Amino acid sequence: MMLVEMLMAFALFNSILTTNKLLAVFSPVSPRLALLVVLSINLVNTFNLQFKRLVLYQKTRNVDPFNGSIRKRLSVGMHFLGILLEGALVSGMERARSMDARGFGATKRSHYRIFKWQFSDSFFMTSSLIIFLALIGFKVGSFGWTNSALKFNGSFSVADGWILCLLGLFLLIPVISEKVADLWTN
Repeated sequence: MMLVEMLMAFALFNSILTTNKLLAVFSPVSPRLALLVVLSINLVNTFNLQFKRLVLYQKTRNVDPFNGSIRKRLSVGMHFLGILLEGALVSGMERARSMDARGFGATKRSHYRIFKWQFSDSFFMTSSLIIFLALIGFKVGSFGWTNSALKFNGSFSVADGWILCLLGLFLLIPVISEKVADLWTN
């Protein structure tokens, strides 16, 4: 269950936050942790892309990992995994050489692209904070769902609707802000 939760968290981070934003957020706290998180997220994305390409390439050789006996599928799958891990190790070594050449770990590091705080970032943070505080206010004010599952009668009130709307908006704000930013930049 934890593995599924971790994969979902990485997928969410990968779809919402770019690597530059992650580095900008985590670097002041711990540059090495920031780099580790970014490398992990990129590794998952790279594995997916390479696996899709590998399946397409191998289909031209009549090697299909989804058809055949279980033994054949396991054999093909293990072969694919070996190819993917070898590619990941080569990519990691190239990245390590690149970081070493750029002086990672030294007191003053270079950055590929500097992330600058913009008005949209301030708007995102303030709107998220306002919605979060409103949700806490509703909970403290005893609006919405009951505290006990035994007291729940199956009907929803208007306050429940407000709480559900606020919660949905709070959860969708990162996606909405990224899509709006994509629309403005493209």
